[in-house]
Amino acid sequence: MEKKTDELHKMNNEQTKYNEIVAANLQIVDKASKLSIINYLIEEISTIIEEDELLIKVIHILLNSVRLDRGFYIHIDNNLNLLQKPAGFKRNKNKISDDKISGFKFNAEFINSVNENRKPQILSSKALFPNDDPFELLAIPLIIQNSLLYILVFDNKNSQLIIKEKNIEFYLNIARQAEITLTNIISSKSALNILANIPSNIVIFDKETLKISYVNPSYLNDNKTKINNVLGMNIIDLLGIPQYSKNLFLAQIKDLSTYKKSMHDLELQIGSKIIGYTLFLMPPGINSKEEIGMIMKDITKQKSFQEQIIRDEKLTALGTLASGVAHEINNPLYGIVGVAEVIVDEAESEELKELGREIIDFAMQCSDIVKDLSSYSRSIREEKPKEININEIIEETLRIISYSPDYVDIKIEKQFDEVPNIYAMGGEIRQIFMNIINNAVQAMKGKGLLKITSKYSDGYIANTIQDNGPGIPAGIISKIFDPFFTTKPTGSGTGIGLNIVYRLVQKYNGIVFVKSKAGQGTKFFLKFPAAGKDSF
Repeated sequence: MEKKTDELHKMNNEQTKYNEIVAANLQIVDKASKLSIINYLIEEISTIIEEDELLIKVIHILLNSVRLDRGFYIHIDNNLNLLQKPAGFKRNKNKISDDKISGFKFNAEFINSVNENRKPQILSSKALFPNDDPFELLAIPLIIQNSLLYILVFDNKNSQLIIKEKNIEFYLNIARQAEITLTNIISSKSALNILANIPSNIVIFDKETLKISYVNPSYLNDNKTKINNVLGMNIIDLLGIPQYSKNLFLAQIKDLSTYKKSMHDLELQIGSKIIGYTLFLMPPGINSKEEIGMIMKDITKQKSFQEQIIRDEKLTALGTLASGVAHEINNPLYGIVGVAEVIVDEAESEELKELGREIIDFAMQCSDIVKDLSSYSRSIREEKPKEININEIIEETLRIISYSPDYVDIKIEKQFDEVPNIYAMGGEIRQIFMNIINNAVQAMKGKGLLKITSKYSDGYIANTIQDNGPGIPAGIISKIFDPFFTTKPTGSGTGIGLNIVYRLVQKYNGIVFVKSKAGQGTKFFLKFPAAGKDSF
């Protein structure tokens, strides 16, 4: 009898151990199953970009995996007020379908209770469905930035199955994953809402692929396009960034993501436009992609104005310098003019007299140069503004330049319409055309075609001077009117010729600009008001 008792006790112990092993295995299987559900949920919601879509996905996953009968979500504001009537979903075997959640009644006490606890909990249905027989509700709060924003609600009203308390920790993990993705979605939308209201053009693009994911309304409006025409484009293609600027732009993007959070006061030359821009890193998105924001503004006019101010400051410095040396240049000019006048008066040969007069003309031209260099310099000869004819000035200029050795193989094409006079000093207008034509002749290296036109329209005389020389590179064309800027070798140019042109044209309320392409020649455009119209 005692032996049987021992065997029975031994069998009970073995059964107990077996039951413990089975229970432990079930716990392992249960934990593995729940972990698998959480991993699946994370994968499914990681790319969702809308709150409603995310919540519906979480409800569907729980209805399928945990075998709950029905689920819906309650959306509330910061004051715990209902924002929208809940729409729910129900499980029928293995299919999920919509459910209208009939009999629902918003209950502030229920919301307050969930908000105080802030963890998944099992509550009575009477709070939300007062007219139905009591059943269990599983409430899962979603806390975003420390505020209760959504509550996921589940029940087993139809099956009457018990909602297990032991799964509360599992539901808490589900809630945490949903909260992380919700926070990313809301943060991204908040950032985009801010960008949408900024008046500057803003583009957001992927750091690796450079593909555009967002443009703000200001960009669409200014560029008269639709968002579907822009999304997915490469930022370099969208902006038309030239090849010589592409590498610099890519280096800035690399430096931004490596060393900095933003880069300011950057500039791009795109065609005739100058684009000022700022680059900044976007907050991490829900898809974990690294994106870059770009704030852009057309600063062409602003840049031109700044360059004009700088140019004027340089002119002031130039005038100060010139005023100190003008009389040193004038003294030898007096001597040259005096000697030339003696030649004209005393020479017997008419040829020598003509050469003397040419010396006087060239000396007077030097006088004009000195006068143009400084508003403080005193003129060698007194000249007052009067009505002059631009066509005659151009003819005179061409005659003087024809003595240059560089002029031998230059072909001239002139198209001069009859034009009214302008009110100006002849020497200064001659200096304008002298400098431009000289530059053209030198650019063509003494061999080429020079086209000069003169027309009248709407109160202005318009002149063009076009050569078929090597042209001006796009990168320096904006600098050609700057003082002391020259592309000529050291010792071959002073860099003040075109600056004098610019200043004198402005003096007479005129306009000067240039168009040029490398290898395709250069064309200067000038406009002067006719006498009596905006005269200086």
